[in-house]
Amino acid sequence: MRRSFVIAMVLAAFVACFAFWASGVAPVDAGSRPSGTPFGAIVFVNSAPNGVVRGSVGQVAIDRATSIAWQNTNGAMAWSRFIGTAQIEDASVSLAKMANVASGRFLARTTAGTGSPESLTATQVTALLDVGTSALKGVVPASGGGTTNFLRSDFTWAAAGGTDTRITTALVGTDATSTDTTALTEATGLTLSLTAGTYQYEYRILWRVSAVSSTMQYNLDFSGSTAFFVNVAIHPTDSAGTVANMGAGGSQASLISGSARRFATSAIGRQSGLSVDTPASDMLLVAHGTLEVTATGSLKFWFAPEVASTLTIKAGSSLVVTKVQ
Repeated sequence: MRRSFVIAMVLAAFVACFAFWASGVAPVDAGSRPSGTPFGAIVFVNSAPNGVVRGSVGQVAIDRATSIAWQNTNGAMAWSRFIGTAQIEDASVSLAKMANVASGRFLARTTAGTGSPESLTATQVTALLDVGTSALKGVVPASGGGTTNFLRSDFTWAAAGGTDTRITTALVGTDATSTDTTALTEATGLTLSLTAGTYQYEYRILWRVSAVSSTMQYNLDFSGSTAFFVNVAIHPTDSAGTVANMGAGGSQASLISGSARRFATSAIGRQSGLSVDTPASDMLLVAHGTLEVTATGSLKFWFAPEVASTLTIKAGSSLVVTKVQ
């Protein structure tokens, strides 16, 4: 009984092999030439066909070692991998079929030239991206460190509170005095050089005079050439009569007088405010105006007492000039 079963199994295997061979499936070694196989026949080989296994167009060879299928597309010596781009339908491969990548990686390529995708780190991806500009989106450029710089709209870093180059200032560092009632004295520290352009300026002059009924004579001078030069001045005063007329709510230096002048030339002239009734009172002159410079020169402030006395320009008096055009 057992012997009959074994004989039956051997016969069945023989029949299967015969049927397999008759169907056109031919196991061969590399280098052999399958012959007599019909169109679409499958050939098993011991290595990739790379031209050594020849056959008809449409035959398929399967490498026994790697299980890679090859297809003969153009006749002898023209085997190609059976599964190529042309054999895969669009959108038919899921992302799960791709090679695994580490967390936080991007698929791109940083190596020069065309080639396979690479798993890139965030640092590598950042290096590939454009830096932003005033016209284009992009990554932020390196700040250079520190805690005070800020990012401008043109994607450059600048110090907070950066200086506006249109504005220039001057300051009296120490008290300046004059006792000469006939010649004006230049206020040291309040001189600025101006090039061609249009400027707006403002003086704030803190001053004291030692004698009653005296005041400050002053003038502005520009040593270059101007197309126009217009000044408006405001002079507070401590006139006793004014204080009395204002009643109990009055205070010294409460009356304000004003004057305006167009400087036709750069020659030094004289302007003055109202006289003081209290010696050494703290007074303030505010002078502001506009000038258009056509040739470079220096803007200067000159002063002198009106009558015999000592006039002092106090430290902290200032000049602010803004170039507007």
